[in-house]
Amino acid sequence: MSLPSRSVFFMEREVRLGSQAFDVEKERVYGNKQIRDDLVSYLDEYRLQVSKHGFEFQYSGYKVKDIYSGEPMSVKTKRTLAERRAKGLPIHRELAEDAGIESLDEQLAYAKEGDRIFWMSPPGPKEDGYGNYGFVFEGRVVGERLFMTANRIEKPTIAQCNKAFFELTRDNVGYINPEGFLANPRVVRNSMVDADFILQRNFSFAVDQKEALINKQVIAEMDSMIDEFVGVVKTGTREEKITAFHALENYALELKKRLMHKAEARENDNIIFMSEYRDHRYLADILNVYGYMPPIVAGSCGPTGEETKSNDLFADNFKDLMKAIFGDLKEMFGIDEESYSFDKSGTCVRCKNEGMLGPCNLCQGCDSYLRLQAA
Repeated sequence: MSLPSRSVFFMEREVRLGSQAFDVEKERVYGNKQIRDDLVSYLDEYRLQVSKHGFEFQYSGYKVKDIYSGEPMSVKTKRTLAERRAKGLPIHRELAEDAGIESLDEQLAYAKEGDRIFWMSPPGPKEDGYGNYGFVFEGRVVGERLFMTANRIEKPTIAQCNKAFFELTRDNVGYINPEGFLANPRVVRNSMVDADFILQRNFSFAVDQKEALINKQVIAEMDSMIDEFVGVVKTGTREEKITAFHALENYALELKKRLMHKAEARENDNIIFMSEYRDHRYLADILNVYGYMPPIVAGSCGPTGEETKSNDLFADNFKDLMKAIFGDLKEMFGIDEESYSFDKSGTCVRCKNEGMLGPCNLCQGCDSYLRLQAA
C-alpha cells in the first residue's frame, strides 16, 4: 500500500513489462488522479523512502475493493496468480497474498466501526530482487472505508515480526517464513495499542519528523511537474514518457538533498548562497538536466521499465504506471528477459550494486537499460 489515498498498492509483487502485453483498455481508464497518486507513491517508496504513508480501500459486498475502480482485491490477486502460472514463475508469495485478502474479506464481514487491521509483509528473497525492508500495515474500519497506513521497517527478521505481531494483536503465531504473515492479516476489536511504540521497540523504525516534512515539501514543490507528467503519460511518445519519468525521479532525489542541506544549514546558523541552487517549476525545466537513468535502488529496477519489485503488499499499480510509461518492450524490441538467467551472485560491473547477475556480469536492471540503448 504506498501513499496519500492511492491505488498504487494493489496486489502484484512483480512487474515484468517485457513479458506482459500492454493493456490498451486499462490505459484508457487509467485516470489522471490514479496516475498522479501512483507516481507519488512510487517516488515515496523508492526515491524518498518515506517511513509512513497512507491509503484507502473500499469495503462493500463483503469484499475489499480498489478505491478507484471498485474492483475486488481478490480478483486482482487471482489475476496475478494466473499470469505468473502461465509464465512458469514462482507463486508462493502470491498464493499467500491471495489467501490474506480472502481472510481479510471474511474477517471484515463481522467487523464494527473502529476495528483495527494489522498485516505484515516481511521482505521477499534478496536473490529475487527484493529490498531488505518490509512493511507493517495498520488500518481502521470507518463506515465502508478502510483507512490504512503502511509503516516501512528496515531489515526485519522473522523473530522480530513474530514478537511485534503478538504485541499488536495478542496472537502468538510463531510463523517461520514471510508467507505466514502475508496469508494471515488480523482484524482486532477494541484495540488501544500504540503501534508506533511497538514498531520502534521491535524494529529499526523511527519517524524523523524533519525528514518527513522535507519529503512532503519535495512533493509539494514538484506539484505542477507531476500534473504535467500526467498529461505526458496520456499523450506523449514512449521516449517522452521515459525521459519525463527519469527526470522526476532524479529531481526528487536532488531536491530532497538540497532541502536537507538547507535545513541543516539553518540549524547550524550557516549562510546559504541561494544562487548555488536553481529551483525549477515546470517539467520542461528539468528534462535535459535530469532526464538520465536514475540510480538503481535495492528492491527496484523500475527505472529500466523492466521490473519493479516491492515488498509492499499492495504495489500492483506500479505495474499500471510502468506499463503506461514503458509499454511492451518485447513487442517493440524483441526483448525477452527470460531468454537467459540472472542466476549468479556478485557485483554488477555497471552500477556496482550487489545482486544476481546475468552472463555479462550485469544486474537485470542494467542489462535491460543497455539493451534498450542499443535498440
